[in-house]
Amino acid sequence: MLKGASEAIVRDVARIAIHDQTYVQVLYSPVDEPDKTYQARVGVESVYPELAQGHRVQVYTLMNVVTRIEATGDSDA
Repeated sequence: MLKGASEAIVRDVARIAIHDQTYVQVLYSPVDEPDKTYQARVGVESVYPELAQGHRVQVYTLMNVVTRIEATGDSDA
């Protein structure tokens, strides 16, 4: 799939710095595959500031690479 979006639950969030550039590393599980966990590393501009473990989010991808994570307003925490 070239472009896509799927609903997921955030399992863990870590802010990391690589060469003085800040990134957010996110572990998430798709809602329809709760036994699988995927990892994405995106720039801080690609996520919302309150992103936390247990949040239900929309994960946007392009060629199977995460490009953006947005809140859906729900929480499974």
